Amino acid sequence: MVKPTREQFNDFKLAVLKFVTDLYLVHNKDLHPSLLLLTPEGYRKIFPLPMRGFENQHSKDNVADLILNLIRESKTNMICFASEGWCISKSGLKELDDSGVTKEDILKIQPSKHKDKIEILSLFFESYDGKSSLMAFTINRDNESVRLIPREEFNDDVEGCEGRFTNLMRKAYRDEDICDDCNVCDGNCKEDLNSEDYD
Repeated sequence: MVKPTREQFNDFKLAVLKFVTDLYLVHNKDLHPSLLLLTPEGYRKIFPLPMRGFENQHSKDNVADLILNLIRESKTNMICFASEGWCISKSGLKELDDSGVTKEDILKIQPSKHKDKIEILSLFFESYDGKSSLMAFTINRDNESVRLIPREEFNDDVEGCEGRFTNLMRKAYRDEDICDDCNVCDGNCKEDLNSEDYD
């Protein structure tokens, strides 16, 4: 597997960011959970993930397995997991904390059902050699217009981030045998996967 340079990783991040912001700001569309990646031939691809796969913990595990297989089959060295979601505002969290709700109980609250919820867009970038970066934006919908506002509390340092949809490159390739033909698979190279190109 060829390790991407910092410049290649940054170029990939910029291309994904341009694609996503154009989707929201120019085309006024939403982004369903998706895996965006760079093929070994240099093509950028997007794989929309099934919305039904995010209904419960078991189906989320299945989607995570699907993503790991997409990473392996595509032989990519850079990815971005992109998704919309909900979080509770800082003032909402402070209010919960001040009212005596324990941290364990706060973690059980569904942000989408909280009165102080905020809609966010998260872009989690990873490369084969362990580079990672997180970008997050508040999605501000105002009548017919949409604004993406960078979330200041998130930065490029994602050290220690753990979860079902983080560290996907490490999870996908950690047990892989390397073949001489493609440097990724176990010697059973597959045909390229079908998906949409994006530029």
